[in-house]
Amino acid sequence: MNIYNSDGTLTGNRTVTQADKNLTFTATGTNAFSVDGSTLSVDAANNRLGIGTIAPTRKLDVQGSQLLNAAVTAVDTKNALDINIGQDGSTFGNRSENFGINIKTSSSNNTGSIARINFGDAATTNNSGTRYLSFSVGKTPNELMYLTDANNGRVGIGTTVPSTKLDVQGTGLFNAAANGGAVKNALDINVGQDGSTYGNRSDNYGINMKTSSSNNAGSIARINFGDAATTNNSGTRYLSFSVGKTPNELMYLTDANSGRVGIGTTTPTARLELVSDNAGGAGQNDLTFHGYGTSKNPTMSIGSANGTAAAPTDLTNGDTIGGLYFSPRYTGDFIYHSAGMRSTYRGASGADALSDLTFRTSSKDRVTIDENGNVGIGTTSPTQKLHVLGNILASGTITPSDIRIKKDITDNTYGLKEILGLRTIGYKYKDENLSKDHKIGFVAQEVKAAMPELVSTADDKIKTLGVNYAEMTVVLAKAVQEQQTQIDELKLEVTKLKAGKK
Repeated sequence: MNIYNSDGTLTGNRTVTQADKNLTFTATGTNAFSVDGSTLSVDAANNRLGIGTIAPTRKLDVQGSQLLNAAVTAVDTKNALDINIGQDGSTFGNRSENFGINIKTSSSNNTGSIARINFGDAATTNNSGTRYLSFSVGKTPNELMYLTDANNGRVGIGTTVPSTKLDVQGTGLFNAAANGGAVKNALDINVGQDGSTYGNRSDNYGINMKTSSSNNAGSIARINFGDAATTNNSGTRYLSFSVGKTPNELMYLTDANSGRVGIGTTTPTARLELVSDNAGGAGQNDLTFHGYGTSKNPTMSIGSANGTAAAPTDLTNGDTIGGLYFSPRYTGDFIYHSAGMRSTYRGASGADALSDLTFRTSSKDRVTIDENGNVGIGTTSPTQKLHVLGNILASGTITPSDIRIKKDITDNTYGLKEILGLRTIGYKYKDENLSKDHKIGFVAQEVKAAMPELVSTADDKIKTLGVNYAEMTVVLAKAVQEQQTQIDELKLEVTKLKAGKK
């Protein structure tokens, strides 16, 4: 058998030992050499190699899937695939050429590119420009993601001229939930390491939101975060929010004192502190609650308990529930609790929690509404619905007296006899909180003995007796009537005596 002038068939395995000799085939045909048809085809006419095709269209045309396994030779192979895009005197995949890897479809329904990986050197004829790697999706090259080694490496999404480490032109989404519990942070931002700044107050590392509009370019808002220390991780951590061209840190959160929030201040002294610094009057300084529809009853609730948030326990009698205070600045500091109101827990009655409410001015308690609904002015322990220590100035008082609202009506029997049995005295109160003035009046015990309806007993420790001076006028009126009857009788007797003398 001579394979050079006739076909033949191998009858067994054969080995060609070349040693240092060359085995060369010269041809000019399009399928000059093939193995099993299209398994391997050499296009000598166009210098192409086809695998899975007898009509290769590129230097290497593979029809079907491929595997590049660099691990086979381990340390001897570093790259699974080496792609050389240029040599001296040739283009280097510059921006107009965009050497790359093209992924396309030859479907008759919608032929064309699907995606493309572009890479190269920005220089046109030498290896001196900026290196880049970009990714396109769609028929038209659009380079949705662009990586460059300029400025020690930058990544652009939606731009081929990234100005920062990551430059995104358009919207973005970080979805940590996609990986369930495996991912704790949707976005990790590291603002420093040992020996470097930690986003201190002067640097304000953060996230900047700005506009490049030609009408009003500049910052719109900014989120700042960092550590108050300059070169180590030992300062107060903070997170702040700014709005406007000038950084203003309208809201400031800090881990100082177990966490505080400041609005209008970067040094909050309480869990939540609001500061308005010459921002204008009226609504500029307000804290406002609005409610609409099913939320038309906005409330501010203040709750108090003993124990911890994880294991709260009930208050005990006398514990303060909370308060609202007004604090003027005086002698270089704010005078807290100068005016305001507070509530104190007063135990329980069945299912009801009892509490009082006290109002104060000039750092003193002025009005108290106790747990029974009694109102005290000048006293913190009122014993009547209205309990006043001091004088009352009123232009008039009215007591309901319509007969239509009365029943069990009888004539009053108290009169001149009872009045004549009472002492009228002058006195001063032992407790000057009641009054320091000299008073005149009756003795309640004596009034009670004669007319018990005019005396009430206070719900205090000593069960103080009090006289109803308003209803005493009814008895005085009866006494005057009885006395007038006596006068009329005497006048009649005098008239008769005068007539008898005539």
